[in-house]
Amino acid sequence: MTRTDTDPMTQSAADPGGEDREALRAAVAALLDRTPGPAAWPRLCGEIGVAALAVPERYGGAGAGLPEVCVVLEELGRTLTPAPMLGSAVLAATAVLTCGDESARERLLPGIAAGTSTAALVWTGAHGRWDPAAPACRWDGRLHGEAHYVLDGAEAEVLVVAARTNGSADAGVRLFDLTLSGLLTH
Repeated sequence: MTRTDTDPMTQSAADPGGEDREALRAAVAALLDRTPGPAAWPRLCGEIGVAALAVPERYGGAGAGLPEVCVVLEELGRTLTPAPMLGSAVLAATAVLTCGDESARERLLPGIAAGTSTAALVWTGAHGRWDPAAPACRWDGRLHGEAHYVLDGAEAEVLVVAARTNGSADAGVRLFDLTLSGLLTH
């Protein structure tokens, strides 16, 4: 697919951030050309700051928006680069940002934004639907359930688990973060 002068994503008059996004696209593409595969992720985070794009500055992020995130996702997809951008830097980070727990934001987001910690959002069950009212897990003082389709779950150091809290004073859906280093056994 070739971009043209009539493409709204590249028109600076219609889209003031278009030039910045095209510079971001060029930087990501150049790095991916030089460093293909999984080795690209640490460099993308360290040199360009891609994991920080969707995270506000107060938590160590860049405070950019969805258009910038999409540019990076497009380039990762173009090169079929395995990277935890969508699972960690977008889905898990957004869940933490919207959970209302300032302590969790301060604890988790800086590592996600730096790319030094990979988080995975645990939400959907075997049906594969991301229903906000029906996460796969439940909480009754302990977490129970079986989640499926946990994007970047195999590489994650932190799981952000959505769980139903029916029967408690704060019934609904809550997020719980689990650090995997403390859960691994031999």
